[in-house]
Amino acid sequence: MNNCFHTFRKEIYEEIGRHGFLKEFAKGEFVLKENTYPKVLPIVNQGILKVFSQENEVEFLMYYLYPRQTCIFSFTHILNAEPVRFNAVAETDSSVICLPMDKVREWVKLYPDFALHILAEYQRQYNDLLNTTKQIICYNLEDRILLYLRDQAELANSNLIHKSHQKIAADLSTSREVISRAMKKLEKDKKIVQQSRSITLLER
Repeated sequence: MNNCFHTFRKEIYEEIGRHGFLKEFAKGEFVLKENTYPKVLPIVNQGILKVFSQENEVEFLMYYLYPRQTCIFSFTHILNAEPVRFNAVAETDSSVICLPMDKVREWVKLYPDFALHILAEYQRQYNDLLNTTKQIICYNLEDRILLYLRDQAELANSNLIHKSHQKIAADLSTSREVISRAMKKLEKDKKIVQQSRSITLLER
């Protein structure tokens, strides 16, 4: 709690401690699932969550959530009770602070600091979505792959990335064959080196 909420006033900190709870998620486990009704607002304590939408079995990566971050799409459910239209999955083994939605509604009204935190998170993730949209519209596939690999390298704190072509294709909403062709071009341009089960990024 101190890691995530150290900037909050004592009253908010105590309320979160009284009503929130910590939950562990193994890598690949769903934190929020499409068409379910969220009962909590998740805030990442440790680990990384991947947020994506899915249409006709095709995934569209929206963004990742890191420690102290929460999900922009969960905010819409603070004021209404509708099923979620996205998925959040643990990208690594993760622990998540779960805040009951009914309490979150109270805290937004009672504590300006908490409401400002929610708005700041909304603005940050809105900017992330704008950036993702910009990449899709304005960047060619090789540039999108490089940006993706740089993000993954930052995520792992290493230029060695353990991602299959199929996994990259799913995250970038395209086919494995298209990714494989683009990766060969990037390797020819000496921007990556491919091994059997990993990719080395030659620039960050």
